[in-house]
Formats: sequence, structure tokens, C-alpha cells
Amino acid sequence: MADTAEDTTPPAPPPYERINDLSAFDRHPLDMLFEHYGVAKVSIDSTVPIGDTLNMRITREHGSTFPSHVLYVHNIDADVNDPPILVPMQASRWTFVTGDALPQTAAGSPSPLPFRMASGSIFMTLPVVPVAVNHVPSIPLLLVLSMGLAEVSSGVCCLMLPADVIAEFPAEEAMVEKMARTCSVTKLLAFKQFNEGLWRNALSLPLSEAHDGLGGKFKDAYNTSTKALSTRRRWEASRQD
Repeated sequence: MADTAEDTTPPAPPPYERINDLSAFDRHPLDMLFEHYGVAKVSIDSTVPIGDTLNMRITREHGSTFPSHVLYVHNIDADVNDPPILVPMQASRWTFVTGDALPQTAAGSPSPLPFRMASGSIFMTLPVVPVAVNHVPSIPLLLVLSMGLAEVSSGVCCLMLPADVIAEFPAEEAMVEKMARTCSVTKLLAFKQFNEGLWRNALSLPLSEAHDGLGGKFKDAYNTSTKALSTRRRWEASRQD
């Protein structure tokens, strides 16, 4: 089993944290998932193969729906510099139609039970399920939205588009122009790449019928960021002529 450790030091921002000021909301989507399930966030050594199970420390005994699995989310393309992440998940909350992604326990099988260590800390031993995706950084947001932990209109969606651009919805032309004027080419590229990854993940997993409307919203965000990037580049090219 891979070495794991509780994430006690501030981690370097994932690529998608650099695309915008995150002051629009309090918590990162991945942090929201760990908090929702009442378990401590863990980091992994990506150079060591992950094992079949993982011990996760419980941070909140009451009022939590404990996870049934730990997702080892990694990029489907091993050559892509996309560090894997661990994500707690309850099989009953899995919102995708890939039936083999979260193995269901046989009827009557006991669920993982918490146990207390000599230190007094409480842990659960959870099965690890590898999940290969097109874009690792957008998976936490995809899960948070599909599980209903945040609304598409909430601040967490500033990962998809800037807040002042979202405020122009549904006027697509106004959204594109606002984004092109207020974002640099570098930021626009980051938004475009994130939204493309989010949309591709929603298509490839894919979302169950009850949540498939999200896919259209992800596509809209991708189209907006793509058009804004093209517009910005066109403006800059015209200034150089």
C-alpha cells in the first residue's frame, strides 16, 4: 500500500487554483468532499503504488455519512503531468453510470466500521478504487456539483468562469466580451483548459440521467471561455497591425 500522510502543511495550489481569485467562496471543492464525509484530508506519494485499502482518520463522528470507498483519481494518459488525488466517496452518492467504477458490496455484507487506535484517533479502512479520467483537477468540482453540495450558480463556479462573467448570464455575447476584456490570455487559456477537462469528464464517465443537465452547463462554460480567448487574441493581433 502506498505511503499516506495527513495533509498538515499547506499544499501547493493545484493548476486550477491559479486561474482565479478563490475569495469568492470559502472552501476548495476537494476540501468540501473531505469535510462532507467527516474524514481527514490525505496526500499520497505518487511514486509509490497505491494499495487495495486505505486507513482514513475520522474527524467528525456525528452528523456525517461516512465514505464507503476512496477514489484514486488519475489521468488516463500516464504521460500527462496531472498528479493523482484521493477522494472519499459513498457508493450511494456516486452520480455516474459507469457501473464498474464503485463495486457494490454483496447484500448483507458489513459496511466498513470505524475503529479506535491506541492514540485515541478513530479510523476506517476503506477499499481503494482506481478511476482513470481525462482531467484530474476538475473531478472535485464535478463531484461537488453532481452531488448537490453546491449549486452551479454558487461561488464555487468561479473555477469555471469569473464571477463578473457569470453575472452576465444568460447574455452569451456579453459574457464573452466581459471575459475577453477582464482576463489575460494566460488566464483565458487556463479557464478554457479547465472547462474542457470538466466537460470531457462529464461525457466520459458519464453523469447519470438525473444530473446530465450539468453537462450542458459545462459545455456552455467551455464555449464561453473558448470564444473569449479567440476574441482577446483577435483584439491583440489587431493592435499589432
